[in-house]
Amino acid sequence: MFNIGFSEMILISVVALLFLPPEKLPDIATKLGRFIGQLNHSFNDIKSSMEKGMRAEMNQIKTNLPPLPQLSKQLKNEPSTTKPDKPTDVDQPPR
Repeated sequence: MFNIGFSEMILISVVALLFLPPEKLPDIATKLGRFIGQLNHSFNDIKSSMEKGMRAEMNQIKTNLPPLPQLSKQLKNEPSTTKPDKPTDVDQPPR
């Protein structure tokens, strides 16, 4: 989740030993572990609710779309609107 390697863990440990009293390290490590666990749980809850909402939206879109062969026929029969009939300023050569 945080992509912390071995060298980063050693650096964090050395800094913690320098700035924190040794008798408080187990308590701080426990609190930090709980905080990271709660943060991870919150991210998983958000992710699952987003996936659930997206899944519902995709199912609604799929039910409202016509079948693919019918959609393909409709697109082939419609006139192309990719190029405008009259040129725009972008199409004109520079003066």
